[in-house]
Amino acid sequence: MFWFKPKKPYLLLIFTYLLCLWTIFCCIHVIKAAAIESLKPGDSLNSTNALCSESYIYCLLFSVFEDGRTYLVVRDNDGTTTDSYGTFNYLWIANRNQPIINSDDNGSGILLSFDHSGVLKIEESQQQGEKPIILYSPPTPHSAANNSNTTVAAVLDTGNFVVQQLNPDGSTKNVLWQSFDYSTDTWIPGMKLGVNYKTGHNWSLVSWASEKCPLLGPFRLEWEPREGELIISRRYGEVVWKSGKLRNNGFFENIPKESQLMYNYTLVSTKDENYFSFTTPYTEQTTNWKLFESGHLTGLDGKDIARADMCYGYNTDGGCQKWKIPSCRYPGYVFEIFQGMGLPGYGENNDTNYDYFPIYGIGDCQDRCWSNCSCLGFMSSNDDGTGCVFFYGKSLANVSLVTVGGKKFYMLVKKQQHRGVNRWIWISALIATSLIICTSILCLAIKKRKHVLEVKRRMKIEMQDLPVFDGSTGTKDLKAWELWNDSACLQLIDPSLNDAFVPDEVYRCIHIALLCVEHYAKDRPNMSDIISLLTNKSIIITTLPRRPAFYVGRDIIEGKRSSKCTTTSNSDFVKENSSYTEVEPR
Repeated sequence: MFWFKPKKPYLLLIFTYLLCLWTIFCCIHVIKAAAIESLKPGDSLNSTNALCSESYIYCLLFSVFEDGRTYLVVRDNDGTTTDSYGTFNYLWIANRNQPIINSDDNGSGILLSFDHSGVLKIEESQQQGEKPIILYSPPTPHSAANNSNTTVAAVLDTGNFVVQQLNPDGSTKNVLWQSFDYSTDTWIPGMKLGVNYKTGHNWSLVSWASEKCPLLGPFRLEWEPREGELIISRRYGEVVWKSGKLRNNGFFENIPKESQLMYNYTLVSTKDENYFSFTTPYTEQTTNWKLFESGHLTGLDGKDIARADMCYGYNTDGGCQKWKIPSCRYPGYVFEIFQGMGLPGYGENNDTNYDYFPIYGIGDCQDRCWSNCSCLGFMSSNDDGTGCVFFYGKSLANVSLVTVGGKKFYMLVKKQQHRGVNRWIWISALIATSLIICTSILCLAIKKRKHVLEVKRRMKIEMQDLPVFDGSTGTKDLKAWELWNDSACLQLIDPSLNDAFVPDEVYRCIHIALLCVEHYAKDRPNMSDIISLLTNKSIIITTLPRRPAFYVGRDIIEGKRSSKCTTTSNSDFVKENSSYTEVEPR
């Protein structure tokens, strides 16, 4: 066998590249040749044609899915994909809950007709008994007949499929119906999330049932007007994720900032409607938000907007909400995907059994397994990702899994990183508690020290005016008492007073003062005696003062001056024309 080996391999690469460009160019021209710009009353669109926007950005056409079901879809016309299984970016599906089962692989015999009465419908030309799927019907046949010449159905460059009335110059006069009011799982600029108070219509996104089945799925994205935030809820209304408030900086609290840089948000609130929408400067590429069947919401280039698929009811990170979870489920338990794994229970020593439910989507399967304490995991039963096979038992530790090509097995596990996170949470809490305790003790110690220093400072100030006597002071500090004994106490008077005083009054005051500072408290007069002695000059004081209380040894002090002291008590006071009570507070 001979192989072609070119001398210059890069020429082969250039030839291959040019061939691919030529193929794409031909395909685009084929689409344009088969494309229709608008439908007028009496026109129809079959499975071999496409209704494209003026710039050929978006096209409306019939698409046959892998399960053989046919849907009328709006998709972008650049051939890009947004998911792992390689399908086109379907922006809108007209009959998502009413697929057409056709025996032909190309969906022949299916029409989108716009009849003369103004009714836009999907019908099968070969099935006379089948009821058509009505997309739009005018309020009255009379109004449709009057406007039949100016009413058209077209796809706009925004991706919006509309039924509209035109002015004579071709501009839009009135939009009668639009696909943007009935969005599926994809949200693009121009669509709304909110509520129309006049009609009661709610604009929201609903995920697919599975990655290949566009039936209504378990998750819904909507705008909550009262709270002013985006929410993702389950099929039965349980809120699992919230975006948080829209801050003044133009970003939602719980959406990653880097995922919001390319969006400009708009909030509209009137008496007729309350809705939220967004625009983007990136007009050169399709910008959309897509809500997947797992609850994962992505934006441009697949960047995360919300991870509702990681909300289990026990965590609040990233906007997740808490709800009541089964007593058998603990923080850290998550569903982990094992690609290509199949039915447990084929190995030896397996104690599992399984159950089959054909109607659920993958999100419903996860919710049902999480709520059942015996459920160990699940997988889809159908090729399109719908249906559930649940596995029950005590543990998957000894379960052997049989490989089934392409299947995803969702196993409930407790991830190691969750244990690590919990451990670090406890360590952080312990460190924080220790720091708080140490700081509190330090603050109390500083406060107590300040209090002690303040008390000492006050005592020092108070003691500055009092004479301090100790054993080393000698007769200098006892001058007042010695001058009294020497009958020279008038020397204590300030010389600046000259003779502006009464000597007897001075003698009496010094006498009383020395009585108040005697060594033993029991020898001192009480307050009533002092007041009486100071105010009543008729009382004769017969008690002589003893040495002041500035020495510990009384006998030594008294022994030195016993010749000049007379031992008396409070009873030795001679009182004339006065009375007092002994027992009184000092």
